[in-house]
Amino acid sequence: MRALPFALVMACRGPATPHEALVADALRADVEVLASDAFAGRASLTPGGAAAADWLVARIGETSLGPLPGQVDLRVPFAMHRPKWDLDRFDVRVGDATFAPPEVSPVQFSANGDVDGEVVFAGFGDTSAVDDYAGIDVAGRIVLAFAPARTDPPGTVPGPDPLRAKASAALERGATALILMHDPTVPRPEVRALPDFMFLPAANGYLPLITVLASKEVGAALLAEDERSPSDLYALAESRPVDLAVRAGRASVRATADPASLGLFGKNVFAFLPGTDLADEWIVVGAHYDHVGQRDDVGPDGIYNGADDNASGCAVVLGLARALASRPTPLRRSVVFAWFDGEEVMLIGSGGALLEGDLPVDKIVAMVNLDMVGRNPKRKVQTRVVGFDLAPLEAAASVRGLALKEVPGSEVPSDQASFSAEGVPVIAFHTGTHPEYHTVDDEADLLDYARMESIASMTHDIVVALADGTLSPTPR
Repeated sequence: MRALPFALVMACRGPATPHEALVADALRADVEVLASDAFAGRASLTPGGAAAADWLVARIGETSLGPLPGQVDLRVPFAMHRPKWDLDRFDVRVGDATFAPPEVSPVQFSANGDVDGEVVFAGFGDTSAVDDYAGIDVAGRIVLAFAPARTDPPGTVPGPDPLRAKASAALERGATALILMHDPTVPRPEVRALPDFMFLPAANGYLPLITVLASKEVGAALLAEDERSPSDLYALAESRPVDLAVRAGRASVRATADPASLGLFGKNVFAFLPGTDLADEWIVVGAHYDHVGQRDDVGPDGIYNGADDNASGCAVVLGLARALASRPTPLRRSVVFAWFDGEEVMLIGSGGALLEGDLPVDKIVAMVNLDMVGRNPKRKVQTRVVGFDLAPLEAAASVRGLALKEVPGSEVPSDQASFSAEGVPVIAFHTGTHPEYHTVDDEADLLDYARMESIASMTHDIVVALADGTLSPTPR
């Protein structure tokens, strides 16, 4: 007998009673521990972050789950480094011209490496209100875009988060590098010193994307074949995507880190549930456990406990691990439960796991990510999908009393982007930002645990369907 489609099954049945590991009180208990002062904000490469990983390992030890195949420990390291840039080997080359600092400057999350290729102009590199990538193929190419947002006042120098959103959009579409041009209508802004606290993966040069800031002179050199100046294009792009006939040349981009800054290691945590007849096909269910640590200059409570970001997602994945490990009927596909380090510093834990082969891309059928799933109960659950139809997911949500809203990747800049960049179909759930985001006030008592129970149960239904083959990605 042919199996019924997942959406039909969801539409015809009522909500099953949640597993005891997925009920609100169980989720609250895990969030309260992970978001406690004991872990000092769970920053990467800190004792608090290491202690959080140890606590996760201890919780997984209460189940029958083991490490990934070929591993002996649930903790799997990946290489990291501080971005100490060698500015004598940091430049953009266009034809016979070489632009070095201060014409170009590092972005703190930039990749370490050297690429050469065709340049594609993408306006403001925006994917929210206006999709500047519509109709443009940037895979394997260098993207040139304006650094400010469309709505920024003249001369704005964006901070890390808006630039990260642009880099995430370019990375998700397969770009090899991103050159972000300052506002060409004003003099070049003064180059600001990079902070000392960012950490990026280093082994064999991997970072998510080589990203540099560049002056309008660099932009003019890259756009020399086009009749319009950077200022002309800036004015056009402020109101709409630029004509796709913009012509750009070739460039080489070099961003070199000081080797002395290498040699540090973060730790992802993985637990493995083997499947049956489709055991070599994996479903990855993940959440990042790191947060931003603590500071002495923000008052007496300087600990960023990160209850929503992302103790909430970690608690849901822990609940799923406990629930699925205790199933009386084994699943057909194997399931990897992942708690990633380094998401707060440009997704480096998930990226490192894929690069170093801890999670072999050719085995992964789909990745489901949960990041910040505990707040904004009156809003629809923001959902990022790549390689999936939304309709069956909406059916699963409806059974649990939820509604979904499909959003672009820039609104859910989390670990699923590492997977989609490698061609893996992804589903990501996120309940939206709030005033306590990345502040010391993101505390456990602000989360809506009843709604988290619904999200956890919905995700359980989706993961079971993926692992049993009743829900599949759309054909590639």
